[in-house]
Amino acid sequence: MNTNTRRLASRIAVGLLVPAMLSVPTAQAAEAVAWDELPKKLELDGTHSKRPYRRYRVLTTDGKTHVDHGLVFTPTDVKLMYTGSSIPREQVKEIRISRHGRFGEAFFAPARALLNRIGDDDWALLLLVSPFSFILIPVSLGVTAAAAPIVLPIEGIKRLLPEKVIQVAP
Repeated sequence: MNTNTRRLASRIAVGLLVPAMLSVPTAQAAEAVAWDELPKKLELDGTHSKRPYRRYRVLTTDGKTHVDHGLVFTPTDVKLMYTGSSIPREQVKEIRISRHGRFGEAFFAPARALLNRIGDDDWALLLLVSPFSFILIPVSLGVTAAAAPIVLPIEGIKRLLPEKVIQVAP
């Protein structure tokens, strides 16, 4: 077999295997979780998500879908943090969690991590002080540019993954 035939065979194999590997998570069944365990299962820390900017979709028994970036659970209902609406416990059928966040948050995460190490949570104040801003702004832009070839493909792959589905146990 010559090299062109081998390349064609390997391309066909990759072309068939990659979509199959990406569709495997969709074949997984949704897990049923008790109401009291939902905040722990959804990785909620009190009222805020441990992973900010995740999108939560709450599907109700009447077929409606409510979308928000934060959920607050009480014994009687779930409140959508940013839209302000509330859904009674009996009407919640399942919750879907996106596996990716907002693109801008992922893109600037390396620079934000660098600035957090320098100034803890007050790094934005460092950028306002002129001597520091002349140093920190080019450095943070350089870190973002250097990390882009790594961050962009990872974020693209995350966007191809299906949502995590959690069914609410009756």
